[in-house]
Amino acid sequence: MHQSIFIFLFSILFVAGCTKIDSFEGKIEQVRNGELLVGCNHLLDETSNHSSDDVLYTCQVETTDETVVKDLHGEAINLENLTIGDRIHIVLVEPERINKNSESRKVVAKEISLVE
Repeated sequence: MHQSIFIFLFSILFVAGCTKIDSFEGKIEQVRNGELLVGCNHLLDETSNHSSDDVLYTCQVETTDETVVKDLHGEAINLENLTIGDRIHIVLVEPERINKNSESRKVVAKEISLVE
């Protein structure tokens, strides 16, 4: 009985740790050559207590010719209309597993919407 409970709990934790995301929100930290660096500490798989001295993890959000960028009202805008500090919602081209590894934090946006 105890072994079954252990296996069940381990399975739940394993699946939760492998969950991929298809969208997220974050604040723009940097804009450069068709891509955005967006704060994404809240997406990391490992949970820890973050203090003000912690490292800021950013996701490198790449855009393509097909990436749709929208303002607060859902109207199409150019990527250049977004600025540092804007809060955005990003829909990914394909679901990704985000963690502290820098390669895992490189994603491609299908849609970017301004939320603040």
